[in-house]
Amino acid sequence: MNRNYREVFNECLRVMEAQGNPIYGKDIAQQFGWHPSKVSRFLSGKGEINTGEFFELLNWMPPEFQALFWHRFIPEQVKEMAASPPPRELALTMNNQELSEFFAAIAERHRVFPESNILAS
Repeated sequence: MNRNYREVFNECLRVMEAQGNPIYGKDIAQQFGWHPSKVSRFLSGKGEINTGEFFELLNWMPPEFQALFWHRFIPEQVKEMAASPPPRELALTMNNQELSEFFAAIAERHRVFPESNILAS
């Protein structure tokens, strides 16, 4: 199920409220100097805030809210990638066939995207 950031944000607000730490739209409006209707429209999906405003809002939220938001928003595939070992460690576990395929993929990437010189770093 692919959810957008607003759905996840609202879900996190409900969790915080259920835990006895509610964050109200009026508090958000006061903190950022926004009209309460702007917050209401954003939360209901009838209006938008820009990306910068959203990240400022998210940064203002308590750390437990932020952690919950990112945990629920980041797709499972990204979580799995973040948990995988670094390429060097991964390469050390590969057999010769896997290494050959790995290097072929790197060579192909460099051929297709020559500006991404992976050997420069």
